[in-house]
Amino acid sequence: MMLVVLAGMLWWDSSLTGAARGWPIKIALAALILQAFGEYATWVRQTGGQLLTLSGGISILLCIFFPQYAVALLLGLPLVFAHQMLRKQTDGALQRIGMTMLGVVWLGGGAMMMLQLRMISMPLFVTFLLAVKGTDIGAFFTGSAIGKNKMIPWLSPGKSWEGLGGGVATALLVGIVSALITDGWAWSAIWRMGVFAMAVGLAGQFGDLCESLLKRSVGTKDSASLVPEFGGVLDILDSPLIAASIGMIIFGWLY
Repeated sequence: MMLVVLAGMLWWDSSLTGAARGWPIKIALAALILQAFGEYATWVRQTGGQLLTLSGGISILLCIFFPQYAVALLLGLPLVFAHQMLRKQTDGALQRIGMTMLGVVWLGGGAMMMLQLRMISMPLFVTFLLAVKGTDIGAFFTGSAIGKNKMIPWLSPGKSWEGLGGGVATALLVGIVSALITDGWAWSAIWRMGVFAMAVGLAGQFGDLCESLLKRSVGTKDSASLVPEFGGVLDILDSPLIAASIGMIIFGWLY
């Protein structure tokens, strides 16, 4: 069902032009990221901490609705500082500001980079999503079949080097097929998109490990139980949120 909704939204967005381009994805991503911010806030509360949720949420929305302006991310810091000052207390200020800004940079910044990829082109954005999630799928099935050498057993016992290899191979296949569809048998397009897909696939696996690190620090398996069999929104978006920044860097280098 999720795949059908996603495909429909991407098709709708791709049909729009001018100022309307990208808005369906912005609205959907805003709802998902705010839910993810709520899941992150739950982790913080489990550590005895607290977020400045209002200023953090506004900062994230600035990143999503104005992704073309990098300053939108930087505006979050003075907003969060001002929010803490309005509380008229200094106790716990460093913890609140620091943990709130971690959420803003991780979630808002990641969403901003995802939207930047979409604004470059819809085929690039779709390739990005398929490569990141394809790496997850390829790593899971390859690791289940032949995985013996664990990557980081203390952090993610299920991940193996064999699984990572299978995941990256899947990402490469996604990149090649994407290039063939959009550019035919142009060798320059094939190798560039192959490199792009492998890079974001690897970055996505690192993003998954980043979320695992935070989840283990609070002793939880899933970020929430919102999505049956998947967990929370953060469990779904952890890979693309980190991979999007790498994708922008790699794309700029290749093109």
